[in-house]
Amino acid sequence: MRVLVTGGTGTLGRYIVDRLLGAGHEVRVFTRRSLPKLQLGAEPAHGNVLEPAALARAMSGMETVVHAATGRRRIYDTEVYGTRNVMKAAEEALVDHVVYTSIVGCDRNPFFSYKAKVAAEAAVEESPVPSTIVRITQFHELVDGFLTALSRVPAVLALPRGVRLQPIAAGDAAQHVARVAVGKPVGRTAEVGGPEVRALDDLARTWLAATGTRRRIVHVPVPGGSVKAYRAGSALNPDRAVGTTTWDDWLAARYVPST
Repeated sequence: MRVLVTGGTGTLGRYIVDRLLGAGHEVRVFTRRSLPKLQLGAEPAHGNVLEPAALARAMSGMETVVHAATGRRRIYDTEVYGTRNVMKAAEEALVDHVVYTSIVGCDRNPFFSYKAKVAAEAAVEESPVPSTIVRITQFHELVDGFLTALSRVPAVLALPRGVRLQPIAAGDAAQHVARVAVGKPVGRTAEVGGPEVRALDDLARTWLAATGTRRRIVHVPVPGGSVKAYRAGSALNPDRAVGTTTWDDWLAARYVPST
């Protein structure tokens, strides 16, 4: 099968490319990087999802598109307008199947980027192109980055109280997405997540020990509906635990003690 992966050099996308290549599929990687470091066998396609002409070139001859592109800047534009461009280009290229990667609980949390995901999902569903939306819980990689950023404050690690997460390794999530991509479009799959539900405090303590970071965990009030939604379990789906790599296992591999 010929598959285009948007965002194929990102946290999730690079693993999706790995899994598809490993299964013997032809993979084209659509990326903003002018000189991307790609896996052996992957074909590069340079461009941005906000550039319809670049998308049209990249989709030529493709059977399936996995839309995993996202952005830290211009989030709404990338997610919503970019997804509309992807769906329009896929329609014009007669693509058989578009898979869009989204976030568990995005419709139950008022966080700005989550609202963008909901709007992007609508763009996918409104398109005539056969599609599948896959919602995934937070990646181990994302939690690691979040805690790393918080640890830049000396002495303490300030966390909201009562938040629970169900993180998943990006590689595990990619395996599921790759299976969906080579299957038939189903509109929307069940939400998928990691192998265990953990309190954010617990994840942080394990992270501190694994990284050798000395910080005292303190709880701080965080106003707004987003943290309230997390406390209510918006980021959880324990009945669909498809990942097998636990947080502890991931940390052990990520932070190998020096000898």
